[in-house]
Amino acid sequence: MAATVIGYRILIQSERSAPYLEGRIEAFLNEFEETLAGMSEKEFGNHVASLISKKQEKVKNLSQESGRYWNYIGNEYFDFGQRRFPTSSNFVFSSTHY
Repeated sequence: MAATVIGYRILIQSERSAPYLEGRIEAFLNEFEETLAGMSEKEFGNHVASLISKKQEKVKNLSQESGRYWNYIGNEYFDFGQRRFPTSSNFVFSSTHY
């Protein structure tokens, strides 16, 4: 079965305490949620267009292509040809729902 759920991971290294770092992460996520909710459809569309452009960029050599596929494999995302792009409404929902 292929992993088809896209998520995010926050990886930090610090000498601060875990409760402090968790609080800072939560503060960032809350602020980011407000930024997304306040973003116009046009501005969000510009970000999506940039992502689409990057995803559709042709590879320049075999090393770059194999690196992309190994990244998919390492993340257990085996649907190599899948092209799904976010909309602001489903992105905000998914970021606040889980």
